[in-house]
Amino acid sequence: VGSSMLGLLAYLRGMQDVEKVDDYHVRLHLQYGDIGVPEHLFHYPAIVMHRDFEGDIIKQPVGTGAFLLEEYAEGERAVFKRREDYWRNGEDGQPLPYLDELIYVSTDKDAGVAALQGGQVDNVYDPRPSDFNALKDNANLVVRPVSTSQCLIGRMRVDLEPWDDVRVRNALKMCQDRAKILQLAYFGEGDLSIDAHMAPVHPAYCEKDIPAYDPEGAKALLEEYASEKGLELPLKVTLATKNDQAEPEIAQALKEMALPGGFDITLDITEPAGYWDRWTEVDLGITSWTHRPLAVMVLPLAYTEEA
Repeated sequence: VGSSMLGLLAYLRGMQDVEKVDDYHVRLHLQYGDIGVPEHLFHYPAIVMHRDFEGDIIKQPVGTGAFLLEEYAEGERAVFKRREDYWRNGEDGQPLPYLDELIYVSTDKDAGVAALQGGQVDNVYDPRPSDFNALKDNANLVVRPVSTSQCLIGRMRVDLEPWDDVRVRNALKMCQDRAKILQLAYFGEGDLSIDAHMAPVHPAYCEKDIPAYDPEGAKALLEEYASEKGLELPLKVTLATKNDQAEPEIAQALKEMALPGGFDITLDITEPAGYWDRWTEVDLGITSWTHRPLAVMVLPLAYTEEA
């Protein structure tokens, strides 16, 4: 079904590996050890469903949350009412949730940001980096920076030419002025990459030197590669991504920075749905990844043949 949980829980064959100990405990019999089991089980796609669930959450809205689905109109709105029998209390000892109702409305991001600034809504989901300045300058809003592992990854298909040659891969790394890209795309709000899919918030993170922007060194590598392959520079490649968040700005910046390094990059930027249908197939792509508490959680999702 395309669920990322299938990869994360590969150490479980199915319910035959789950043993009921008592009414409140289960024992998992893993096919191999994995340090991320607790994180996998509270991962955001790991929804706990009732044993009688038949597959339609709208017709059968059974869950463990603090609200009950009251109304749903696809592409328009969803209304959730407070659950009176929710099991958890707040720090003040009073039953949760404190809110009586949640209303989600569907709107484009420009309208959502305008509604937030105008006090028509209390929250917007996933505003773009380009909305940052407008939101931080609003006297009624407070923008608080938080370090996460959310990131944008430039990924190459190393089983395809020219990315199967380490000189070409290193040349593209040397064509990135990372500090300038961060400033252009995120107004400097973020961490510079160490060319590994892990962030400073991850336990596995280690300090490494950040590759310097060196288009002359990149071109020397490409000249060596092109000479062996009987090719001429610039090396023509296509970079695919989606027109969401900061991907277009990063893609355009990389295109311009890589030209003196010997690359001629054609941009292939589509709607998000169009990119997600093919993100594992493109030769070169910029892919967004959401926060995960452990770096090892993304390895089987992104960097194996079965990804």
